[in-house]
Amino acid sequence: MPCRQFYYSSTNINHQGNELQLRHKDRNKQQDGYWHLNLSCIGLQTVHSKTFAVNGPIESVILNNNRLTDLPDELAQLKDSLVRLELSGNNFTTLPKIIISLSRLETLQFSYNQLHHFPTSLLHLHHLTTLHLSGNFLTQVPSAISQMVGLRRLYLDRNRIQQIDQEFGKLTQLEILHLQGNNIRYLPTSLADLQALIELDCSDNPLIQPPSEICCQGVEVVRSYIRNQQMNHSNSYPKSAQGTEDILKKENFHLDSFNKLENGKSNQCDRKKSPIITCGLTNQGKMLDCLRKFITQTVLQFHETIQV
Repeated sequence: MPCRQFYYSSTNINHQGNELQLRHKDRNKQQDGYWHLNLSCIGLQTVHSKTFAVNGPIESVILNNNRLTDLPDELAQLKDSLVRLELSGNNFTTLPKIIISLSRLETLQFSYNQLHHFPTSLLHLHHLTTLHLSGNFLTQVPSAISQMVGLRRLYLDRNRIQQIDQEFGKLTQLEILHLQGNNIRYLPTSLADLQALIELDCSDNPLIQPPSEICCQGVEVVRSYIRNQQMNHSNSYPKSAQGTEDILKKENFHLDSFNKLENGKSNQCDRKKSPIITCGLTNQGKMLDCLRKFITQTVLQFHETIQV
């Protein structure tokens, strides 16, 4: 039996769920016997239970560009066959819980919805290899994403992300990473560890490290730049508190600035946000430890954080 694909139109769907008339079109696929349901661009606000009542396993469901805010529980009936689910261009504000039951899911498209938080429930989809979350309102990606070790293609472009965690370096199978159109200033040095990465797009970001002119030259150039920076800075860290003071003075920093921070006298730094204050500095040795922890690339990055 050849693979069949359903095409629905707004004229042949009874929105009360009493009848569902289908017209289908045969297409030859590599895997025979699987159904592909396409209900895109027909203004659906709900998906009725009869939608998935077909004679045979369903491999993909495409519901892009509708007005959906939730999915029916009947979707769980597809947990043993569904490998592709497309829900882009709808009105979802959270990831529907029923999706987590789709244990064989490999591709999830959830772009251009209204997500404000990364759905950590995705960590339970152990077969997921492709994830599209473009065009949402994400401001951060949790470090727990490192548990999604099977990811090969990750699309996070056109969000409001400000920082990419060092834990990204654990996504060792990642081949494609799209980060363009965010608010990212620093890429994690762990990106250099992603040996499988062949495509990196981080354009349209206010990048400082690596600079935009480096990032636009491709993955290999970015990887080499990060490694060179790591090598240079591993040799440039001072071995004493006095050495730290010398470096800071070159950037117009002074140790008494940190004393002000410790005593809460600086009005140029938000105490709730400053990592230096939380260190509880009492001497130059502790100051050095804090600097090594928070300066990951250059003293310039430290300057951007503290703004003394």
